[in-house]
Amino acid sequence: MKNILSLVAIILFSLNSFAQQNPTYKIEYRFVVDPKLMELSEEDLNESQKVLLAAVMMIQVFQEDDKPLAEVWGNKEFVKAQSNLSSNQFELTDKKNNIQYLVYPASTQYYKNERPENVPLALAEELENSDNELPFEFTDQTKEIAGYTCKLAKMIFEEEEAPNTPITLEVWYTEKLPSVYWGEYYYLKNIPGAALEITTMGIGISADKVTIDNSPNLFDIPDHYTQIESPLERDFLSMDPTADKEKEYFLADNRTAFLDEEKDLYGIKDSEGKIVLAPQFSYIQTFEDDMAVVIDENSYYGLIDINGKSIISPKYESLTYNPQDKTLAFILDEKAGIMNLQGKILIPNEYEYINFFSDEGRAIATKDGKYGVIDLQNKTVVPFQYPAIVEIVENRFIVSEEDDSYSLYSLEGDKKASFDYIMYAKEKEIFIVIQNEKYGFINADGKVIIPLQYEYATPFEKGLAEVYKQGAENSVFINTKGEIVQK
Repeated sequence: MKNILSLVAIILFSLNSFAQQNPTYKIEYRFVVDPKLMELSEEDLNESQKVLLAAVMMIQVFQEDDKPLAEVWGNKEFVKAQSNLSSNQFELTDKKNNIQYLVYPASTQYYKNERPENVPLALAEELENSDNELPFEFTDQTKEIAGYTCKLAKMIFEEEEAPNTPITLEVWYTEKLPSVYWGEYYYLKNIPGAALEITTMGIGISADKVTIDNSPNLFDIPDHYTQIESPLERDFLSMDPTADKEKEYFLADNRTAFLDEEKDLYGIKDSEGKIVLAPQFSYIQTFEDDMAVVIDENSYYGLIDINGKSIISPKYESLTYNPQDKTLAFILDEKAGIMNLQGKILIPNEYEYINFFSDEGRAIATKDGKYGVIDLQNKTVVPFQYPAIVEIVENRFIVSEEDDSYSLYSLEGDKKASFDYIMYAKEKEIFIVIQNEKYGFINADGKVIIPLQYEYATPFEKGLAEVYKQGAENSVFINTKGEIVQK
């Protein structure tokens, strides 16, 4: 059973991947579970399946609907991975020098591991060996994942506690992206491509979006960060509902959460060990702007300040802080709304989902399973009639249609363009589009202003976008007119 839990934890929480020759790819993973597993009654489940279903329920509670389970950036030399269930750390892998970094932004610290291949694999012990060469079986099976044709590799092993019940780990990979290996996933060096889906026993992760993101400093550790001698404990909840909780974990400078094992609740103490808040919460999130979201023993959410004083009493089914405008998205009676830090309701909880407001004062929300847009006065700007609105940009919004295409609309509902994919190019009234795996640019009226002729293209930064043509030796930079310029 321990190996099963470790395997599931690896799949869901140690999430990182891959890149192509030049660009940095951003990969978004979603949690996936076989519907057949969810349909089984408790009498039909074996012990391993019961553990998996418990893990499913736990993840669904803590995963926000509007966020992928994990975001991964990768190129030829580096990988950066961030699990959205563990927002207080991310992992960097320097593939060229074979070095792994665990980075903790909240405490401005990092841990450097110069021998990541020696990190325990945490799979069945019989699979470990000095060369990290695990017994994958490569097949000719294929399927499409996030626009890539993937092949299947399988690893079959048995649990010591159930020797007659083999377990299969399935890895779907694409050879169009180089393989990567990091930390507990070092065994993926034996996969001839990038893993876009990893599952076992009907549960796992799958990439549903792969985009280009060549933002600067993605793989940098700021100079003022301090190197530490050992890694900090991870701050997400264990996959194993019966596992011991962390005894202590970081909350802020001079603030640490500590566990009262008798009460099974967390309190807060300072760096000198003085108790700031007596144990009374089942979980305390990291402080931001000297505030932290807390969860009480009845699974209700609230907000406290740096001294443990209550700001918002725990009575909400979810609470998320937005540091940009100092507001809170909340769920009460299974409906979402927004309030300020004084508890005043700004947007009533009448939506199935709502995101934070943009600089233009608009927010995406859902009603009856359909997406629309509201303003700060809770007036409908865009009717609730779209399958999925993914982005609002000034007076335009982008819709992911039911046929998996993307469309650009005006706020008045006029469709301006449809392509395989559309995203904002971070330049006024310019959008990146993809059609038949070719990248180009359109304006806000849907007119192509830079032809779809590139193998990849990045958003603009300071008026320049990086593009690459098939057959070219290197990528080049273009301006908003499509002219090649020197950076």
